[in-house]
Amino acid sequence: MHKIYRLIIVFLSLGSVYAAPQIDSRTAKVDDVELHYLTAGKGPTVILLHGFAETSRMWRPIIPLLAEKFTVIAADLPGIGESSIPTDKIDMISAATHIHALVRSLGIGKARVVGHDIGLMVAYAYAAQYGTEVKKLALMDALLPGIEPVWSDFSGRAWWFGFFARPVAGDLVAGQAGKFLTDFWPVGGHVKDPFTKEEIAEFIRAYSVPGATTGSFHWFDKLQNQPAK
Repeated sequence: MHKIYRLIIVFLSLGSVYAAPQIDSRTAKVDDVELHYLTAGKGPTVILLHGFAETSRMWRPIIPLLAEKFTVIAADLPGIGESSIPTDKIDMISAATHIHALVRSLGIGKARVVGHDIGLMVAYAYAAQYGTEVKKLALMDALLPGIEPVWSDFSGRAWWFGFFARPVAGDLVAGQAGKFLTDFWPVGGHVKDPFTKEEIAEFIRAYSVPGATTGSFHWFDKLQNQPAK
């Protein structure tokens, strides 16, 4: 019995040593856009940029691990999640400018930048515009617009490129975000059951906010014609 108590004490002690760092949810106004972001940890900065049909919430499982060595910033892209919808336009270049303004407002000079899906495009645009401020760049799970012939072939076959770009698409899906997302995830990601129940609930909530479907679909308005740099 005493051995069991000692094991419990050791376990609890380890738990206190390796306790998950606190993840703060914050909002900042940059360039007339409200950007919501999650942040945690200390040290060199890592910027995490999510993909379509997700929000910064997708990074929560990995943030505690990164926060042991880095300052983590995971922002909702403009027009998605808790970030506001820009009044002028949404594209990877302007989004990269907004994210850069956020980073600089936090007093951060150089950073490692990670992008997934459309976040990959924003991460690339970030590095292309502010190369001297990017220590490392990681691009995952998408193609870069303008890389031919692969880009035209893929964007021509992916039905959502044309549908999302239609002005009425956001209104058609509004109020049906749950049905749309649960149908889209297996097709768009080609992975069965990619999220937990909690993540699914949060993504559906975020995309059910009035204007959210239209705001997120704006990302595809001009995507086919955007260059990679």
